Amino acid sequence: MATKIQDRIKETIPQNFENQNVSENNSGITPCKEFFTDPNLVSLIDEALKNNQDLLITLQQIEIAKSDVMYKNGKLSPTVVGTMGASVMKAVR
Repeated sequence: MATKIQDRIKETIPQNFENQNVSENNSGITPCKEFFTDPNLVSLIDEALKNNQDLLITLQQIEIAKSDVMYKNGKLSPTVVGTMGASVMKAVR
């Protein structure tokens, strides 16, 4: 019986997905605040995203990687800044 189901699934799978129509209301590209209408659920999602340790660690790792790239490109390298000046003093008579 399982092979009959698998054969039926194989028949319905298109060979080429290039010419498929893209749906306008794709839940994958809709922001969660527009997708979910319950304000309690939206506030819980926002709080969970704010307190998500894995997300915070990932954001810190991204910032570390950005600073490494800036360092390697020379934007954070130590620089030497110098000024020169000259002055003349006249004796007052």
